[in-house]
Amino acid sequence: MWRAVAKDGTASALGSWTVGRGEYRGQKMVLEGSTALRPGQIDRIELVDTGGRVLVTARP
Repeated sequence: MWRAVAKDGTASALGSWTVGRGEYRGQKMVLEGSTALRPGQIDRIELVDTGGRVLVTARP
């Protein structure tokens, strides 16, 4: 799952997908999503695994 995390710490899911181990072999992947948060409210975007572990964080 990927999510937007607001400056107050609340998280809003942007989208999710499931890919089995070794199934994705493409050169490019595009994910689209949306959130009710306004751009100024977003502290960071996170990619999270099914166990809740943050894999990647990006800040605007």
